[in-house]
Amino acid sequence: MEFKKQLQALQQTLPCKTNPPASDVGQEYERQAQKLIVNVKDLFAEAVDKVAKLELIDIVEKLGLDSHFDVEIKEALDIISSTKNKNPSPKEDLYITALCFRLLRQHGYEVSQDMFRGFMAEKAGLFKKSTRTNIKEMLELLEASHLALEGEDLMDAAREFSTETLKDCIPNLDSDLAEQVSHVFELPSQRRLQWFDVKWHINAYEKDRHMNAMLLELAKLHFNIVQATLQKELRESSWWDVSETQHLPECLKNCFLALYNTVNEIANEIQNEKGSNQLLPHTKKVAEQERGDAPSSIVCYMREANVSEEIARMHIQGMINKTWRAML
Repeated sequence: MEFKKQLQALQQTLPCKTNPPASDVGQEYERQAQKLIVNVKDLFAEAVDKVAKLELIDIVEKLGLDSHFDVEIKEALDIISSTKNKNPSPKEDLYITALCFRLLRQHGYEVSQDMFRGFMAEKAGLFKKSTRTNIKEMLELLEASHLALEGEDLMDAAREFSTETLKDCIPNLDSDLAEQVSHVFELPSQRRLQWFDVKWHINAYEKDRHMNAMLLELAKLHFNIVQATLQKELRESSWWDVSETQHLPECLKNCFLALYNTVNEIANEIQNEKGSNQLLPHTKKVAEQERGDAPSSIVCYMREANVSEEIARMHIQGMINKTWRAML
């Protein structure tokens, strides 16, 4: 449990554009946040239609605020997951369907890939191509496809279709949209640790012309309050000694060293930004001789199978995808 707390602490160390609350004004920040939380709960009450509910849940989670609205999120998803609401109506587009599928599956509701059959050509078994590409729906379809279960071939087709479409569009996108596409290509949201991604989503939401100023303000306040608290805890705690891991099993030792390196990288980044060396006074870089120079899995497979880097990369990615499906 302590290991989990330390990991969560690491995920919240990068600052937003607003300054984190100092100790003497921390209580005022907390009061402001509580007022905004009440107001955002009103947004859930006002979100009557399915699209409004889904989009509100989506942005609240991306901004790292979902812990404040567990009840409201569950009530909304319970309504959406009911029989009459689960199957998309003829008026619903691919974006709404993909968003609905992703959120329901992420929260453990039973949902079928058949939701997407209406968007496929019956004979070819492929997704229908539109004369005008909607980047928003392609991004959402790609995200949804990464939640596929074993044997859901339709979702494999969704991933291939959305990936190819987005790759073709990248050269013609503005910088903000191109950044969103690159972010999803780099790693789908469900494979990221949420708090590592919060700062990115706050910055992206700030550029959204449909941005809700109240939500944005709450996200920044919440992020900085948590950041300040956890940085204080880290400053006051001592960090583990690498030499003490030698008695651990090899698998745990590797996990520890990976986490240890991550802490130091984040600490160094913050120290460079802040000009301070007080954040993690007990940390130090793990020497190369302590962890060894292990070749990557891609290089290993290239040598083992005598194949190109591209083929090896596709093979390893396929193994990763298969493992993620088994974990869903």
